[in-house]
Amino acid sequence: MGGTGVIDNFLGVFTQYIDSGFGLVQGDVRWLAGVLIAVYLAVETANRLRLPRPAVLYVALIAALALAWLVPQESLLALPVVPRFLAGCALAFAPIYLANLIFAQRFSGVETAGAAFAAGGAKRAPATASNPTSLAGVTTAIPPSNSTIPTRGSV
Repeated sequence: MGGTGVIDNFLGVFTQYIDSGFGLVQGDVRWLAGVLIAVYLAVETANRLRLPRPAVLYVALIAALALAWLVPQESLLALPVVPRFLAGCALAFAPIYLANLIFAQRFSGVETAGAAFAAGGAKRAPATASNPTSLAGVTTAIPPSNSTIPTRGSV
């Protein structure tokens, strides 16, 4: 299996599982698939090309976020179908793509993921309710509730 058949097969199976198992509507599945594709493209770009300096990527990310915020969605409706699709995808997924390029660059020069996030230093603060660095710290900060979560049949 080669070419786009692998991607088509993945998206078909992914849509079936997510749409039925997690209760997402079809639009949410498409959005999530778009995010996964943007992440995959960024990883492949980082593997195949030499990335620019981090400052350039950060400026590009900020510019993409600003552009996505400044361009009204209604302005895309005036475009023909194909340019509207391309412009909408570029506005929506460019920040995700650029952020993943930054992550890939950050992870490329370290031995462990913890080092990329500056974790695992000599002094670590204990997990407390005010500093929940572990799940135990988070769960002790949340008081138990006497209310029950309504199920689909009880509403």
